[in-house]
Amino acid sequence: MHDLVHDFALFLTKGEFQMVMVSEDDKSMKMNSERTCRHLKVMIAGGHCSPVSISDVEKLRSLYVFGYSSRDGVINDGDLRNLLNEARRLRVLSISRYGGSTIPEEIGNLLHLRYLYLYSGFHLKRLPKALCRLHNLRILVLCLCPNLERLPDEVENLVNLTVLCTLDCSSLTCYPKGVRRLTRLTQLVGLIVRVDCNDPQEFSIGDLANLKQLAVLSMKMMGNTINVEESKKVKLQNLQEVDILVNEAIAGAGEDTILESLNMSSVPRCCIATNYRMTGRFSTPRNE
Repeated sequence: MHDLVHDFALFLTKGEFQMVMVSEDDKSMKMNSERTCRHLKVMIAGGHCSPVSISDVEKLRSLYVFGYSSRDGVINDGDLRNLLNEARRLRVLSISRYGGSTIPEEIGNLLHLRYLYLYSGFHLKRLPKALCRLHNLRILVLCLCPNLERLPDEVENLVNLTVLCTLDCSSLTCYPKGVRRLTRLTQLVGLIVRVDCNDPQEFSIGDLANLKQLAVLSMKMMGNTINVEESKKVKLQNLQEVDILVNEAIAGAGEDTILESLNMSSVPRCCIATNYRMTGRFSTPRNE
């Protein structure tokens, strides 16, 4: 019976899943002529330095593009713009080694997009406001984008976001205040938070009180002291893992004092580090 169900499932999804390896001689690729593919994974061969153009993608639901060796990027902003104009039914978009300095405004066309992953975007400097029109977006991951300067203030419009990650985005110096409105967040990795005051423009320690569903938190503290009046507002009862990067001034207070001032002493898994990049990984439980 199991084999019959398996064979029937394969019959129903025939042609919907494709994985394509692009060689160094390929400059562009098209989907199959029947355009039945819904889920496409494109692997860029090692040493490929020219951007790859992908067309005939009107019915795609998910697209994964991976490149392994070119820091210049395997898709540039022009090719990505064309793709975004065509593939308006995408639910998942994942690109490794994007070559542009910004994401085209056409990202706003993907009204059904749920998951957006950008890895190793070495030239990426900013995100467009149009990205914040994607009200169905659940997961936004920006990993190893060292020149990304800031998140758009309009990020507060992504009200259905459950995961926000800016891991290894070393040029980011603050998070916009509007992140406090993303009350459905369960994982927040790479947060930059002011702890010495309630800044009117930047995400501050007291703003964490709004994110009551957080289970995983990784953050970098900005400031030389922790404002007790603001920090005592933080009561994250669902928090299971916390990773905190502090400067030497704050570190001098000691781990227990820092966690107590943040109302995080009872968090099962936590780690505090100084002068070390944020890893997004967590230590073994403190109480073990």
